[in-house]
Amino acid sequence: MRKTSSCKLMSVLLALELTFGALPWSNAATVTPEDALEGVALADNFSITKEVVRDGEKAIQYSGAQEGTTSLGVVRVEPDTNYLLSGWLRRGAEGDVACVTVSGDGLNQKIESVDAGEWNYYSVQFNSGSNTALKIAAVGKGTAYFDAISLKSMARP
Repeated sequence: MRKTSSCKLMSVLLALELTFGALPWSNAATVTPEDALEGVALADNFSITKEVVRDGEKAIQYSGAQEGTTSLGVVRVEPDTNYLLSGWLRRGAEGDVACVTVSGDGLNQKIESVDAGEWNYYSVQFNSGSNTALKIAAVGKGTAYFDAISLKSMARP
């Protein structure tokens, strides 16, 4: 029987849940929700908000006329394994963008907000293929919010 473990990290206040026994963020060892923002650098126009949140006390906010991207980290994954990328996204108005991408060699999946003005839950299932690490990023334009982003292995123990 394969032993699995769950490690919930809140890097930049986004939860990345993994159900396999690997260190999830390339630059994190043990991060608790209380110290998750220490040492994390967000790209221009991305910030942490306590005003507009869906899950917990803080979320990531983007505010800018041009589209911007910030890295949420690199995650180690098992090859040829099914995963679920999910999260709560919100965009301020029509024409704004709130999107989370996961990419690797031959892999580019995303969840993207389609409704303006309210929080909505989005998810996509995919197979990791030959990848052993995946990049996760948030993309925003206008006003966008990101909360409780999660990547979970769909592998059964």
